[in-house]
This record gives sequence, structure tokens and C-alpha cells, in this order.
Amino acid sequence: PFFIMSKALCSSEQDRLNLALSSAEMGTWDWDVPAAAIWWDERMHALFGLAPGAFKGSYEDFLGLIHEEDRERIRNEFTRAIAERAAVDTEFQVAWPSHGSKHVVRMRSRIHCDENTEISRIVGVAWDVTERRQADLALDKERSLLTTLMDNLPYTFYFKDLESRFIAVSRTLAEYLGRKDPKELIG
Repeated sequence: PFFIMSKALCSSEQDRLNLALSSAEMGTWDWDVPAAAIWWDERMHALFGLAPGAFKGSYEDFLGLIHEEDRERIRNEFTRAIAERAAVDTEFQVAWPSHGSKHVVRMRSRIHCDENTEISRIVGVAWDVTERRQADLALDKERSLLTTLMDNLPYTFYFKDLESRFIAVSRTLAEYLGRKDPKELIG
């Protein structure tokens, strides 16, 4: 079964849900907070570089799989979520145990309470965003390089949008036009 809570779903609804999650390459998890047990599907195992069934199912085991740079932040986010009964929407690094490669996982969750409004479980989904994160870092690096060039080359150059508005201006051109800051010409 997908989640204990989804027992009410008929078989065809359950199949459609599993197909959609599989197509989206999203793993699902269910943390029974009072029992201190976490259930993962096979896709979650794959996201963390584990063989199906290898996850031991405790919160501490989960935290142990998170890269040490992010571990304390994630612990704090879940602690806050429980205290505030709030959702968790976060990203963190995972170092795969088999070969140490780093992956970035995005995770979203919801808090569920029992009839006494006590937290009974936290359920959620997770997916790999490593490629997107790497593309973002490469783009940031290129932007930084372009900004450095525009601030330091002795040439006057600019970029405009389709409506002929400045979107980037070199420092030399800004000074030539009597402005101290190139940002004054943007738009």
C-alpha cells in the first residue's frame, strides 16, 4: 500500500497514484511519529542510493543519510515543523553510501493529526533535483563572470530587451552617460 491513510483508495485510484508518482520519479515516505518509524517506498531508497528495503526506518537513520553540511539544518526544520504543525519544504544533499557521489534531494511534507489533534504522522514526497541544482550553479557562475566583465572592461556595451530597454549596462557606458551606478539605467 502507498500510505496507511490511503487504504480508502480503490485499487484503480491507487494504481493511478503510484503510476503518477513513478512517472514523476517521486519517492514517498510516511513517518509514524508516535511509533518513531519511517516507511519508504522503493523510489525513496533509490534517491538515497540504497537498495530496496535497506533503510532501517528510524528518524536518526534518515538524518544519518543526509550530508553532514545539511544534517543539523534538516533536523531543525523537522523540529520546527512538529512544534508549529507546519509543512516541510526543503532541499538537502545526500552522499550515496556506495560511492559517495553527492545528490540533491527536494522534499515536501504534510503534518497529520489524530482525532485529539496530536501529530500522528508526517507524510511526504521527495525527488532528485541534482541536475537542476548543477545548472543553477553554472548559471550563477556565468552571471558572476558577466558582471565582472561588465564592471571591469574599458568598453561601452549593453544588452536590451525586445522593447529596447536596458537590461544590463557596462560600468564604462554608465559613466559615459553620467551615471555612477549602471543599475540606474536598467529599464
